[in-house]
Amino acid sequence: MREFLLDGEEMIDHDMVSFLKGKGERFFFPCKWIRYNDRKKLFFFNEGFYSLGSVRKAYTLDEICEVIKRFLSVVKELEKYPEIAKENVIWDLDSIYVDEKKNIRLIYLPVYREKDGDTDNIYKKRVYALIEGLLKGTESAGEMSKNSEKDINDGELLRRRVVFQEVKSFGNWDEVLETMNRNILQDDSMIILQTKNENGEVFSYTISDEEVMIGSDPGKCQIPVEKQDDDNKKTEAKIGWNGINFYIYDFETESGTFVNNTRIASEVQVPIGRGSSLRIGGTEFLII
Repeated sequence: MREFLLDGEEMIDHDMVSFLKGKGERFFFPCKWIRYNDRKKLFFFNEGFYSLGSVRKAYTLDEICEVIKRFLSVVKELEKYPEIAKENVIWDLDSIYVDEKKNIRLIYLPVYREKDGDTDNIYKKRVYALIEGLLKGTESAGEMSKNSEKDINDGELLRRRVVFQEVKSFGNWDEVLETMNRNILQDDSMIILQTKNENGEVFSYTISDEEVMIGSDPGKCQIPVEKQDDDNKKTEAKIGWNGINFYIYDFETESGTFVNNTRIASEVQVPIGRGSSLRIGGTEFLII
């Protein structure tokens, strides 16, 4: 049982306590309070639950992913209630609990807080940190009773992809949930570039984890493109896989490299994926 002391009656948000004992019981532990030397002591009941920090080492990667999926479903549900101050949830491995069926319960401090726009997204950063902590695992396979070395390596890859999702679409939990699907890792290990010539003939190029050059120099590039008349320099770009996502890299092409009709900066890895369109020189590609 976790206990918290609050500085007196005036600090308690009684409306939120009512919420915790009603709708909130799906997400939070039920709580009650007693007076203790002019202070309020809140009790959160967690019998039958274990902190994520205490059970982390006993879980396989599949079990960890299942816990994260359920955890994110709780986070998404909580976001439907604007009256909940998300910063008052204790977002750490030792204060978030799971039972034998992987059900999640959180601890929430029902205290008044001033609304501060600068802290509105703090809880999202803590959610990402918690997911990363769960996926990161331990230093060696020997420290985990049920986890294989492959689990640890896959967990690190998943962790890096969560970091990538944080940068790409901060707070989009659906994207993170998709990342938790381990089949996505297999599916994302290959993309196909498709283009048509003037006669409507379709050409497809499969790209996996090796860098592929795209350009107007047939002696250097595996995928050819038409050189535009006003492009005095060779048209060159490359597509590669950096362990997290596929990217395109432009070598200061004069006519530019475009992703979804937007010209990208040169000498920068720009993430691409299925559904993206590319234009290099006079040739357009669709990624499928």
